[in-house]
Amino acid sequence: MTNSIAYRPTLDGLRAIAILAVVLNHLRASVLPGGFAGVDVFFVLSGFLITGILLRQQTAGQLRLRDFYQRRIARILPALMLMLATTLAACYFTYQAVDLAVVGRHIIYTSLFLANFGLVLQLVSYFATVADSAPMLHTWSLAVEEQFYLLFPLLLLVLMRYARRALMPLLALLAALSLLLCLALSVRYQFLNFPLTPPRAWELLTGCMIAVAAFDDADTLSARTLRRIVQHRVLAQALPAIGILLLAFTFARTTTLHYPGWATLLPVLGAACLVACSQTTLSPVNRALCTPPMLLLGRVSYSLYLWHWPIFCLVDYRFYAATGLFRMALKLTLTVVFTTFSYTVVEQPARRFLNRPAAQVRAYTLVLATIVVMVALGYTVRRTFYYDNTTRTLLNGGLQFEAANAPNGTILLLGDSEASMFGRTTRHLARTLHMRLVTGAASGHFSVPTLTGQPDPKWDANVRLAQREHPRFLLYICSWDTKLRYNSAGLARAIADLQPYADHILLVTQAPSLPFTATRAGIRDGAHPPFAQPAQLRAAHDAAEALVQAQARGNVTVIHIDSLFLLPNGTVPFTDERNRELYLDTTHLSEAGTQRVEPLLLAAMQRLAAGTPTTPAIK
Repeated sequence: MTNSIAYRPTLDGLRAIAILAVVLNHLRASVLPGGFAGVDVFFVLSGFLITGILLRQQTAGQLRLRDFYQRRIARILPALMLMLATTLAACYFTYQAVDLAVVGRHIIYTSLFLANFGLVLQLVSYFATVADSAPMLHTWSLAVEEQFYLLFPLLLLVLMRYARRALMPLLALLAALSLLLCLALSVRYQFLNFPLTPPRAWELLTGCMIAVAAFDDADTLSARTLRRIVQHRVLAQALPAIGILLLAFTFARTTTLHYPGWATLLPVLGAACLVACSQTTLSPVNRALCTPPMLLLGRVSYSLYLWHWPIFCLVDYRFYAATGLFRMALKLTLTVVFTTFSYTVVEQPARRFLNRPAAQVRAYTLVLATIVVMVALGYTVRRTFYYDNTTRTLLNGGLQFEAANAPNGTILLLGDSEASMFGRTTRHLARTLHMRLVTGAASGHFSVPTLTGQPDPKWDANVRLAQREHPRFLLYICSWDTKLRYNSAGLARAIADLQPYADHILLVTQAPSLPFTATRAGIRDGAHPPFAQPAQLRAAHDAAEALVQAQARGNVTVIHIDSLFLLPNGTVPFTDERNRELYLDTTHLSEAGTQRVEPLLLAAMQRLAAGTPTTPAIK
């Protein structure tokens, strides 16, 4: 077996093209709509380079998996952990509570190199991720690579020992199966197809096969074919040109519809053409890829990939009302600064230090320590800023807070996702009143009982919570216009079920809904606050409010919050006097929005606790 893979500067130039495509797509998708396919180029490159390293060491009799994983740790981990810690700190001072909780969750998955699975779970969760509130979204591709390289070296060793002559056919078979899976998932299950490793493995395996051909024995078909291509004057110039054209077409014309799929063949084949001919100097394309600016950009591509996306997200989130030119200038400036720092101060020195044979224990210790620390940080952030129950936690008795020093009884928070948004505010209320907080608030459709006569275990869990806790105050908050639209009698049934177990029930009405353009993205695209509530939504809101008001009797008090979110002209403000967003999306209040309601809730609870007569409806 010949050692024909050495450093190829052309590959750094190809990295430069890939990272430029990704960054330009993220900076302004309309300029390069298919630039996201730069990730596919990285996959092919990664498969080629890693397989080349493994084969070179195997040939020299020096292949030890612990050494291989040590190099992966040194290459990936230090810069990644710096980015995660820095981004988490920036998000703490920038993001709303629920968005910060999502970041905490992403920190956990990213630290465990499971970001692609975290992305799938987030896509199917109740609160879908908005792009500018997901600064770790891009780490799904790192997870794909690391999951692949967790298993591939073992597979390669087995095949090299027991099926050497069948190595290329077996890799081709695996790539074909992965591609078939990708095509099968591309139409209906894109949310699984895009980030998961099995339907992406064929892209890495394409690079792996080129590396095997470059290293293969002289009498194998793949080696002979690759050698003839490289040595053929016309093909050696034509294939890189074809590769560049395929990439250019992909970046300019491809969309995310059904991607990855058939369209992914273009960037993968384009990258394969360039990688296969990367050692020849005959090609003008290769000479262009080897210019100093391209080589520099290729060398810093990993740090650039790590930092550009969280910076873009944070700038868009914080400065959504600024001009596009300002945001673009700030994004580019910060990206250059942080990429330069990361590459020169962290990435390169850490690789030199951790790649030393004597540093192997330190490298593996670093993995364990950083995973423990970052997972603990992510869990703490998630627990501190997210108050939504899962089905499991609800059936197990809900979430409980402030159990110590709570002599004045319990506040029980029930409802749907609208109630979950009040979690932190209600917890602050509980602290102020020296009370314990139990929350059964959960996203979904079981916060109001159905009237079908069938067993309703999730609603029954709410009733059991009230029966067990016998709260002094039961705070009941829902998206009433949707919950009561086809179940107008459901609220009366809910009150009848809960009333025997609570001293006081506080029904909170719904804040005005915003039009679909009333988001940070909408404002960046030209929408101008304050916003008028759409007439159809207002009619549904008023009908639901009348049903809520009808329950104001006995120990039930209705808290009207409309006036807190309406300007004198009837429009709805997007931010408060401190420029904090009042809404998480078009219907859910943010933490700043629920804090606006807190004085109203506190006053009502204090009057009820003192036995002071109060009106059935508080505004």
